[in-house]
Amino acid sequence: MRATPVSEAERIHQLDAIRGFALFGIFLVNMPTFSHPMLFLPALGLPADHTLFDEWIRILLHMFVQTKFYTIFSFLFGAGFYLFMSRAEKKSLPMKPMYLRRITILFLLGMTHLFFLWYGDILHTYALTGIMLLLFYKRADKTIRKWAWSLLLALQLLYGLVLFIPADPSSVENSSQAIANKAI
Repeated sequence: MRATPVSEAERIHQLDAIRGFALFGIFLVNMPTFSHPMLFLPALGLPADHTLFDEWIRILLHMFVQTKFYTIFSFLFGAGFYLFMSRAEKKSLPMKPMYLRRITILFLLGMTHLFFLWYGDILHTYALTGIMLLLFYKRADKTIRKWAWSLLLALQLLYGLVLFIPADPSSVENSSQAIANKAI
């Protein structure tokens, strides 16, 4: 048996519509980066000749758009993984080798895009994460829920640890030097 693209009758058009909406959102968020390289922009990410209207647009983008579409794409990636695996399983196709080939191509495309076109590529990250999805295919809901909560809490803990990193590393050097001098 040969793997073939999904027929029109098998497509889930709602997922395609959500995917299109998310792609538009990602495009919208990345538009300022396309027009001005981030390397040459000031801290707020606005050009030197920006207006108050530009600042408000940037604030609204950050509040209502920035990173919101990653969640949608992550959901779609997981749904696509499940649909791919379950459809291959129903057709008695070798699911894991087919999936690994697909994820390898995604990784190579992502790395090519990252090195030659744009530093903000996410495809290679999806590919690496996609390999981990194989560990959770056909697992019990309880197991998946435990892992999801554990990973979420671990990530939040790492974010919390960032709060302990001083903004000025030289201040830590000076304070540790002062403590060392008191000890002597």
